[in-house]
Amino acid sequence: MLHADVEHLDSSSTWVRLRGDLDQDSVPVLERTLRRCLAAGRPRLFVDCAELRFCDSSGLNALLRAHRAAGDLGGAVLLVRPSDGLLTRLHLAGLDQVLTVRHDLPAPLPSGRSADLM
Repeated sequence: MLHADVEHLDSSSTWVRLRGDLDQDSVPVLERTLRRCLAAGRPRLFVDCAELRFCDSSGLNALLRAHRAAGDLGGAVLLVRPSDGLLTRLHLAGLDQVLTVRHDLPAPLPSGRSADLM
């Protein structure tokens, strides 16, 4: 099961905190969440993977599709705080050359304010 918590950072950026497993059964949750963010005019998507326990190839494909859709709108998908396992999967799929990965970004402050993230 996958949970996606959304926090809008500003008029163009959203922090999406993933918790659980990202697999073929839960990809629709991620896609629906990210699609809503993009439709709301927020093409900068920070996807917090610190609590993501598992991600299979369908999850990687969903992240790649989101990256392309965000790019079409002048934005980007940044994977934040991924596990070593996710990093390995990204590397094996060659997606570490496509998706931006950031280890050093803290989760947003409770007020919704955050440090300069990009």
